Amino acid sequence: MGSADPALAAMPAPAPPQARRMAVVPAQLRSLAAYGVAPTVGIVTAPFLARALRPEGRGELAGVMQPITLAGALAGLGVPAAVAFYTGRGYSQRSVLRIGYLATLPSAVTVYLGLCAYAPVVAARLGVPVPVLLASWAIVVLSALVQVKRASWQGLGRFGRLDLERTGYALARLVGVVGPALAGVTAATGYVAAYLASFGLGAALLWCGGPGRCGPAPVADAGREPTRREVRRYSWLAAIGTISLSAGNRLDQLLLPAATSSRQLGFYAVAVTVAEVPLIAATVAARNLMHAASTGRRGGDLVRSASVVLAAGAGGCLGTAVLAPSAVPFVFGPAFAPSVRSVQILLLGSGLTIGVLSCTAVVSGRGRPGLGSLINVAGLAVTVVGFAVLWGRMDSELASAVSAASQAAALAVGLVLLRRVPAGGPGAVGPSEAAGPAGRGGSAASTE
Repeated sequence: MGSADPALAAMPAPAPPQARRMAVVPAQLRSLAAYGVAPTVGIVTAPFLARALRPEGRGELAGVMQPITLAGALAGLGVPAAVAFYTGRGYSQRSVLRIGYLATLPSAVTVYLGLCAYAPVVAARLGVPVPVLLASWAIVVLSALVQVKRASWQGLGRFGRLDLERTGYALARLVGVVGPALAGVTAATGYVAAYLASFGLGAALLWCGGPGRCGPAPVADAGREPTRREVRRYSWLAAIGTISLSAGNRLDQLLLPAATSSRQLGFYAVAVTVAEVPLIAATVAARNLMHAASTGRRGGDLVRSASVVLAAGAGGCLGTAVLAPSAVPFVFGPAFAPSVRSVQILLLGSGLTIGVLSCTAVVSGRGRPGLGSLINVAGLAVTVVGFAVLWGRMDSELASAVSAASQAAALAVGLVLLRRVPAGGPGAVGPSEAAGPAGRGGSAASTE
């Protein structure tokens, strides 16, 4: 007991339960607003892009940018999940961050080399020069490091820094897209450069300021330095879920450039832009739930950490689906009216995704990365089978249906597994158990 006293003395006293509950709603609303800036900017800039590039040019832009989304998740290879978990448990933030950087670099470089091999396929389909693809896709290495830094802030409970980064990126993208569009730029490569530059400017905000912690760290592990083996084991088990989730959500966008025309890809890109608006709630909810679960919160206290954003996400999906038939042609132009059905199908998938991310975040925060990976493996399996069966007939609407079905399968598995993973206090899961007990097959995935 004596050895824990200095750590206890250094920690701020926890806020009374009533004060904590009163602070939950404003904090969640602030995060929703901050994370909502990016999709709002996407809606605002989409008409500028649609009119400047037309469906074919919009498809070229999507063909360059969409593979980065999936590749960025693969590049992290579960390391951000481990960084968020161990930092949230009270391990030394500096040590966890250092190990995270070292662990993620090899996988990031490997993923980039895979993109280099894929580049000629996309170039032949869309007519984008291979050097442009190679230069653009190099951002995945920086993206992997950014994910680790985000996870560190998440583990510390410093959500305000994550809110700042998201807002900064979105505003930079607004300027980078609207400016060239008003100046008459019609080349997709110009907007690719604007997207990448705005990402870099937003990411720089993550490295400004010192660490600090939003609340007290769990006493059991306060200040302890994790071993590379601990982080590596958690990362590998979490990587299965992270990769499966990203592939289930984004494999459609990776494969579509090789499976359909630029016109259909343009319709699908607009549908994704609209349907992803409610997913800001999924991102914030998963972030909050992961932190709350890793610090030992349970029951009503755990639910309250994301109750506002979960309700907002469900309402956003329903409201957007109702408005889509009139809003899509009005905002994007009559040429994109065929996107309406894809928007509505993808909105159903967005609602399911909110549940999927919430389940995986809670189970991951309880130290079970292997079991939760099954949630996302189920979704990936549906995506792969759907594309394999429908490859010769793939279009925007069919791709949307496959995406929604994959999330339905993942959520069904997630709800079953969530009931099987008990809640534990901060000291309930030891470092070795965090990677999954050897005799029981592992545990739950995480995502930021």
